[in-house]
Order: sequence, then C-alpha cells, then structure tokens
Amino acid sequence: MFMRLPWEGITLAHAWYLTGDKRYLRAAVDQLDYVLGRNLFNLSFVTEVGERSVKNPVHIFGRAVKRTIPGLLVGGPNEVAQDGIAPKGQGLMSYVDHERAYSVNEYAIDYNVTLIGLIETLSDYQIRLGHSEEVMKALGISSDAAELAHLSPQDLEVLTPSTLKKILFIGNSFTYYNNSLHYHVEQLRRSSSSVDDFKDYNFRAATIAGGYLSEHKAGIDSLTAGRGWDAVVLQGHSREAIDKSKRTQFEISLAESTRLLKARGIKSFLFMTWAYQHKPEMIDALKEEYVDLAKKFDLTLVPVGAAFEAALQVRPDLRLHAADGIHPSVAGTYLAACVFYSVFYNESTVGLAYQLGLDDDTADFLQNIAWKTVSGELAMSGTVDFGHIKPTVFD
Repeated sequence: MFMRLPWEGITLAHAWYLTGDKRYLRAAVDQLDYVLGRNLFNLSFVTEVGERSVKNPVHIFGRAVKRTIPGLLVGGPNEVAQDGIAPKGQGLMSYVDHERAYSVNEYAIDYNVTLIGLIETLSDYQIRLGHSEEVMKALGISSDAAELAHLSPQDLEVLTPSTLKKILFIGNSFTYYNNSLHYHVEQLRRSSSSVDDFKDYNFRAATIAGGYLSEHKAGIDSLTAGRGWDAVVLQGHSREAIDKSKRTQFEISLAESTRLLKARGIKSFLFMTWAYQHKPEMIDALKEEYVDLAKKFDLTLVPVGAAFEAALQVRPDLRLHAADGIHPSVAGTYLAACVFYSVFYNESTVGLAYQLGLDDDTADFLQNIAWKTVSGELAMSGTVDFGHIKPTVFD
C-alpha cells in the first residue's frame, strides 16, 4: 500500500548507510520523491506542499472551517478502494482527490510520522556525512538533494575536508594533569603556520579523577548532542584495557560510545595510555590490547604509550612520569600533546614554537619522537620494537 512508502524509505536509507550500496539510497529518495509529486498524477500527496498538491483530504476539521490544513499526508493510491468513490483495481491509478474518499485520501498521524521520519533520516545523513556544496563540487555533481544517491560514506570519508577544529577529550587525570592535555594540543595548533584563523577552533576536556570510560556514558551523550564536535578522544583508566576484570566493561563502553558518536557524525580517537614507571612491562600488553580495540571498533588509535616507550628507549634518563610514577610529568604531557597533534593533523610538530616551558633540546627530541611514532618511521626502521603496532594502524 502507498502509505508504506515512507517507512520503506527509512529502511532503505539505513540499508545504504550500513552497506554503502548506493542503490538503497536511490530507492529511499525515490520513495520521498513519489510522495512529494513525482508520480503518475504529478501530485504531492502532502497538503500545501509542492506546486500541485492534495486539496480535499478526508479531514473533519478542515471541512468544517473550509480550509485545507497544510502538511497532511494522505493514504494515496489503493486498488481496493473500499469507499466506493476512488476507482478500484487500477493499481497506482486507484486514487481520487475527494473529501469523502477515505480509502485513498484520509489523513492519519501514523502516515505523517513515517514521512517526518524519512525526511529526518535523509536530512540526518546529509548533515552527518558532511554533505556540503564543497563535497558536491569535489565529486563533480550538482547540489540537488536527489544527488544524495551518488554519495557513499566511503566517498565522503575521502573527500570531505578533514581538518579537525572542534575536539573534545574524554578521560581522567591522565588527560587533565599539567593544566590538561587539550590545552597543550590547542597551543601547538595555535603556533602552527598552517593556521591563518583560529576562531573556529575549540578544544575542551571532560574528566573524572580516576575515572573509567563507563562513568562517562551519560556525559558523552549530553556533551556531544548538538555541540558540533568534529572529534572526541576516548580515554579509559590506565589498566582498563589490560585488566581482565575491567576489559569487558571497557569494550562495552567503547562500543556504546563509538556507536553514539558515529551516529552523530563525530570521529572517534582512542587514547593509548603508557606503562607505569615501575612497571615498564605493561607496555607490551597495552600495545596489543589497544591495537586490537582500535581495529575492533574502527577507531583511530593515538599511540601515546608507544611514544613513551620509544622516548625512554632512546633516553632512559628522561622523566616522562610524575613523582608517583603513574601520571605524566610536564615532558610526558608535552609528548602526548605532540602525538595527538600529529595524529589529528598528519603534521609533525618539529619546529613549532610552543614547548610548554621545556628546553629546546628536550622539546625537539619529544617532537621528533612523536612524529616518528605516528608516521611509523621507527617501526619501519626497526629502531624501536613496536610489537603488534604497524604504521597502517595510524593511517
């Protein structure tokens, strides 16, 4: 029946999003086009919508006030036509715009709900996937809404401008130590010559002391709803990925968080933490588990822990930990900031003026380590053993 078109359109739109098969989206758009006038009657089945639309819906109040109430979706063609007014047995031609033809021209709330749902679904995907005029031009097509059918998630992942400007860090004290990691990433970006105008940038952090990712569940929802974030960094407890008693909950939290963020068009980054100073052997398990998690949930891994290991192998005297041997020192936070910057912007921090008060030699060393870790140079050269981490993980 005609009234099923909008909810079938919703199903088709979701099928496209899940599979990337453009035929599903073409079909979803076709459903909406049919309802709004691309049909045998050249008629919009939504009152007062379009150049030519239904004028005589079965609507008691409208008849009483002698007005066509706008925005009502009617039932549309119905070959059963049991009202005795609309023509029977004529398939898609079994329709008449008559105020008493209840089998084809009656308005119902459930009809409108599915229509609104289809429009919202297509609109949400349009916004979520970066469907802008710039992307349309890059693909060589017009900005007609019907051309949504020619855009797959894979197309937009490649073509949408990828500069991250609004980034939210979610974590605990590993993030907020030393005046918060997000602030230092921001300062590195401010010192980059590639940024002409900083007004659209926004770096923020939401942290809980000693917190686990599961404790941020409600916060992630409220902090990302309608806020326009380009990216969110997810950081768990320092042992959450490698402690068997905590790992399952960590995975559940990652799955729920990344699903929510993906639905809102926000890129997710996974913060690989470092080994404790008194337990350097932690790094092997951390690398293995974080790489596994990044692959499992399709996350971009930020290999801060691997950078710590690399720096300490070259300069074991360097203090990257605070006095407690767990949290980062100023140098440790700076190294983490350089790693994040390199992952976010695919640029080296080498030569950037911002040094967080460190001497030139230390800052330069940490900048180089960060870039070589992210770019995979150390792993490819064999200078440092990165275990399961491969350069492609950071692509």
